Amino acid sequence: MTGRAVTVTCPSCDGLTFTVGVCLCVGYGNRMLVTDDQAPREPYQECRVCRGVGQVATACHRCGQRGQRRAQLVLTVANLDTGEVASASVVPGTVPPRPAPDHGWQLPLKPLVDALAEAVGAVTWTDCYGQSDDGSAVGLPREWSPELPDDQRLTLEAQAIAGHPDESWQVFLGRSVAPPSVAPEQRLGQLCALADWLCLDLVLEARRLCQGHDDLLWDVRFDVPGAAVPTARRGTAYSLTEALGTATALSAISGIAARGLAAPARYLVPSVKPADPARPVRDLDQVERRVISGCTDLRTGEPLPGACAIWRDGHWWYTSLRVADRTERLVERDTGQMLRRHTEVLRRGWEPPDPGWLGDAIPHTPCPACDPGSGLRPCFCTVGTATVDPDCDSCLGTGLRAGMLTCHTCLGSHRIFRGLVVTLTDLDHQVVHLNWRAGDAAPAPLVATQPGGKPVVQLPERFRLATHASTFGYARRTSPRPTVVGRSTRTSARGTSRCT
Repeated sequence: MTGRAVTVTCPSCDGLTFTVGVCLCVGYGNRMLVTDDQAPREPYQECRVCRGVGQVATACHRCGQRGQRRAQLVLTVANLDTGEVASASVVPGTVPPRPAPDHGWQLPLKPLVDALAEAVGAVTWTDCYGQSDDGSAVGLPREWSPELPDDQRLTLEAQAIAGHPDESWQVFLGRSVAPPSVAPEQRLGQLCALADWLCLDLVLEARRLCQGHDDLLWDVRFDVPGAAVPTARRGTAYSLTEALGTATALSAISGIAARGLAAPARYLVPSVKPADPARPVRDLDQVERRVISGCTDLRTGEPLPGACAIWRDGHWWYTSLRVADRTERLVERDTGQMLRRHTEVLRRGWEPPDPGWLGDAIPHTPCPACDPGSGLRPCFCTVGTATVDPDCDSCLGTGLRAGMLTCHTCLGSHRIFRGLVVTLTDLDHQVVHLNWRAGDAAPAPLVATQPGGKPVVQLPERFRLATHASTFGYARRTSPRPTVVGRSTRTSARGTSRCT
């Protein structure tokens, strides 16, 4: 068995292909309406999942319902600069066990990753989740001992490898040259300059971990001017310096479309030029102190939910976060129980003045496909056709369904805009803003058809992003493509995509 992979019984399901666990209804107790009151842990007698038993069988995802697992781990290191790739296979008998910190034994994986990185010329590397920790190891069972016979030792190693909680194939992405370290002040200066170029707000937000807690979690993000305060807290860093250490342009712009749904949609003034991208930011400590001081009401001394600093039009604007409303809604669980959820809607203490690069408002009409009052949406069976499927399980032949998801026509903004603002940038120093206004109808020839029958048409030349991307010196299909930030005709938010 040495040096080759073997198949062992799945340790997660013991070969049964499924696992038996506690049903979700047990945590809520035997009641239909779930509240914050304490309830005994007992199954809900009318549960739709377990039928009042309290236990439910679930397909084993570790073995894919096969009942067996392969005792093998594959480690791969890829050099993103050179394209070189090297892999190693971990099977019983290939990795010498070493003593573990808990006085047991383990199969160390770090030496293998180090050797693979050296083979491909990678100086630094991270896993696919952006983590640089490569010191994982496979823990061996307590009964493993160097004095055991070879067949017993290899059997125990096979069980440990098959039961390793990490992925069976681990990929590490490396670089030939270590990226230069960027000081927090320099990173903040880069993000401020990028916000000026993209005509966006840079928001540094500190929000309390929970009500009555003193710890603050920081978030660094781009927002559309006029966007509401996000309901869910995004920050995970406990200081502004830590948040800037992990912030990138892509992480800051992530989710901007959803956050800007209710913001006013306006064109950009093309005559306004961005600020100098090399402007330094030297008052990082002052910015952090101002935001922290805004998390407390100066008149009453009461703690507030948070505060933020907004970089707009070349200036810092500081404002606190306050509770505007508290909403309550009922959410139906799969068990049939109704869960009551309370949400605090936050607002800023005051809004900074509009930036100078905002122009006229983009006209819009109400979305004909959704009703905000009733929450009904056109069923998916009506997409691409003028008829309604009488046998549709979602709408039962009515053509309308409950709005569990966002409207596929307006994406949840309840507005259809008659204009568009598109920003093309290489996230460095090149940027192009395009104001596309609704005008006379232009020919749009049919170029393809989606599998569901929905037609795909080609827009005129002036509405093709590849035409405008040529201003960056990029050639189609052969060069890196610039990032596109677009103000949608359906929403007032600006999402990110890739130019084709």
